[in-house]
Amino acid sequence: MAEMPNSTDIRRILLALDSSSSNLSTLQTATNLAARLKAELLALFIEDKNLLDYALLPIAREMNPTSAISHNIDSLRLQKALTAQASELQRVLTVYAEKANIQWSFKVTRGQIIDEVLSATQHADLLVLCRTGYSSMARTQLGNATATIASSATRSVLVLHEDRISDKSIFALFEGGLNGMCVLSTAAQFASSNSHELIVLINATAGYGYKYLQRQVTQWLEKHKIQARVLILNDFKIERIVQAVQYQGCDMLVISADSKIQQSLGTLIIKLRLPVAIVRQPNSLQLN
Repeated sequence: MAEMPNSTDIRRILLALDSSSSNLSTLQTATNLAARLKAELLALFIEDKNLLDYALLPIAREMNPTSAISHNIDSLRLQKALTAQASELQRVLTVYAEKANIQWSFKVTRGQIIDEVLSATQHADLLVLCRTGYSSMARTQLGNATATIASSATRSVLVLHEDRISDKSIFALFEGGLNGMCVLSTAAQFASSNSHELIVLINATAGYGYKYLQRQVTQWLEKHKIQARVLILNDFKIERIVQAVQYQGCDMLVISADSKIQQSLGTLIIKLRLPVAIVRQPNSLQLN
């Protein structure tokens, strides 16, 4: 691949961290991604204000996973544990970042998880989230806060699954228009960063007509000297998209934030069990 378009270049990556247990592997994945994209990594550890406030309540209790015995939460011990975890994450990130030779920073803040992440995202090009996590009081298959942040952020978002990105194909869901071009540009950048194959899936049910969309994709690929496989999907339902992505052995799905399937984003992420990038247009973007 050559002559990468730079309108959607990812130069600063924000990694949101909390007290979830998968943070160490998430750090490794985000560091590797920053190195591949030649981007700066901004790690933000958030002390969940809701959790800390809950610990102060006289009714607050926690369950010992081994003995199944509950006991009162020690708020001071909880705060010390969060501080120790943040220090350990910063230490590990120092090792990873120096080995990868990337620019990085680590910041600790306290507040509402969603508010803190959305605020910090303003200073980044890409926000990296875990599929679960960011939901201290109650976790679901797709963390409640993760789903809210992914749909509300003003920047592109990468939702990780099992904190890994392997070396297979990058799958771009193309639905036309300027947003579709942003998807192509971002997917091509991910693919070129580690010699992944790029596969473009065209929505044949779009109002433009699939031949028009196919021509748009072909012209864009030729202009930027990018090689990719182009596939046509007649049924653009979640089940068919998941089936197509899994059949091709893809490693990541890249879609537009205003995709026709955006309302089913949570279902899509859960069913795919692989990273999903939700692309948003940068301000004053012009792609042709």
